[in-house]
Amino acid sequence: MRKRTIICAVLFVFAVNLSPDGRADQVPASPEDTQPLTAGERVPDMGLRTADGETIALRALVAQRPSVLIFYRGGWCPICTEHLSELIDIQDDLTALGYQLLAISPDRPEVLAEADAIANEAGVQATYTLLSDAPMTVSRAFGLAFQVDAETVEQYKEWGIDLEAASGEIHHLLPVPAVYVVGTDGEIVYAHANPDYRDRLDSDKILAVARDAAPPADTNIFTDLLAWIDQVGPVGMAVFVVVYVVATVFFLPGSPLTLGAGAIFGLLRGAILVSLASTLGAAMAFIVGRYLARDWVARKIEKNAKFSAIDGAVGREGWKIVLLTRLSPIFPFNLLNYAYGLTNVKLGHYVLASWIGMMPGTVMYVYLGSLARLGAEVQETTTGEIVLRIVGLIATIAVTVYITRIAKRALKEKVEE
Repeated sequence: MRKRTIICAVLFVFAVNLSPDGRADQVPASPEDTQPLTAGERVPDMGLRTADGETIALRALVAQRPSVLIFYRGGWCPICTEHLSELIDIQDDLTALGYQLLAISPDRPEVLAEADAIANEAGVQATYTLLSDAPMTVSRAFGLAFQVDAETVEQYKEWGIDLEAASGEIHHLLPVPAVYVVGTDGEIVYAHANPDYRDRLDSDKILAVARDAAPPADTNIFTDLLAWIDQVGPVGMAVFVVVYVVATVFFLPGSPLTLGAGAIFGLLRGAILVSLASTLGAAMAFIVGRYLARDWVARKIEKNAKFSAIDGAVGREGWKIVLLTRLSPIFPFNLLNYAYGLTNVKLGHYVLASWIGMMPGTVMYVYLGSLARLGAEVQETTTGEIVLRIVGLIATIAVTVYITRIAKRALKEKVEE
């Protein structure tokens, strides 16, 4: 326990005192001097606390669903509470669009819990999640934090507002009120921050922005499905495999499922399940292409010079070409599954070569997804384990790139022959 406390303290000091470029981060003395993150940048991977006191990584949280982030000064601020109450009018619409609504403030978890209790007693059904950024590490990383001068702190106290009691900290920092719309990849697609705390983005504008930035429907479906799979336990593994196979056969993107497997099941189980599911899906598409949709596939690829060359190479080298194309994809994955059904390669050879050839890429993408799981479990993870996972990811990417280059070179030689 003591070791974990020391590690967390060191990480906290590092996060608070260094900016992303490694320079000392001086908090602005006024809201006008802040430099908030803008659209196109990514949310920082830092921890927040829920009203229950549970720590959760922001990047892992937004990876679950597209998010609307509301930064506010605290429950003591009447303009902030009024703004939050207006969001109740659009929360159902945001949920229907696939969004989650996250409200972040310097209030400590106990204060958030009291606010939730008061809302429940008043019969207010709010679906937004209150999150505590009491140390202000997240607000600083977003470029929203500013230093409240001593005179203002004393003025607040005369008005019955105690910043230290609200946050449990003595930093006297507040965030510039802001609204961010963030995708599941952590990228900010919309940003609004105004140094004048009285000027807030109205709920209709927030809904309009969220609607314009809403992800495609299939991404929402995958996100909701992965969230459900994560809740049902072992049954979810079987469901995941079936869904992956269906997605492969029907030309749906598999990358969200592959990344999601890493986040839900971890590296080992995720890699095994994705490997099994992608191989089964490739085999099913191969069979459909060979026996059920041969004419349709032939029309799709008849003018593709690359596949014509690969088809000739398969006639000479057989499964070796299948293996090389899986290691160095030069053809759309889903269509390639069908296209191989038109060649003379045997099903057993095709399945084995595909399974082996897809393995490096599978491990790499599942590894990437598993980092979201690591972020969510950061409190139970030692520094050594975190470093090992990061080094492992770098090594995995390096090996995958190296293998891909070799395969690409070998495939070119085989095709030219």
